[in-house]
Amino acid sequence: TCVEGKQTKLGRNISSSVEKIFPAEKGLLAVPIHRTIALPRAQQQGKTLFQTDPDHSVTHEFRRLAKEFEKRLASRTAEG
Repeated sequence: TCVEGKQTKLGRNISSSVEKIFPAEKGLLAVPIHRTIALPRAQQQGKTLFQTDPDHSVTHEFRRLAKEFEKRLASRTAEG
């Protein structure tokens, strides 16, 4: 996972978490998460981006990322 452009602390944290869950697939998530002011704005309100701006392009990127996680977790579960 990457935050498009310069990687932010949030981007590094997400990447680190993903690498802990999927160590053999380090750096292989194909869903970019673009930088946007909408995310810190949601955090300031104590809400998620899904609550404050459900139709934002970055909200859709996070949905795609979640679907990729689900797919990979299902695959790992099926492997045993």
